Amino acid sequence: MITKNIKLTELYFSSDLALVTAISLYYSVEAIDRTNPSKAEFIFKREQGLDQIIEQFWRKELQVDALTYFNQLKLIKARLYESQQKSFMDYTKIRKETDK
Repeated sequence: MITKNIKLTELYFSSDLALVTAISLYYSVEAIDRTNPSKAEFIFKREQGLDQIIEQFWRKELQVDALTYFNQLKLIKARLYESQQKSFMDYTKIRKETDK
């Protein structure tokens, strides 16, 4: 999990699901920022080689196994859905407490 002493410049944020899936084949997702309810941002630590993966992705030079990519996409979507469910449950719990 991300700690307070990490600077924003040490992080990479993306809401592009295809790119996030490609990056997550090489680097772990540190967190998902759901502060904007209509757009989740996946957060990665900016490690050596990350920018190269991103550039290769956008230049259509990154090559990965199709089945591996598809399975990773399912994992990313599951994590996103899990995050949405948790946010909704937290909201529902807070709402119930304030309605008392």
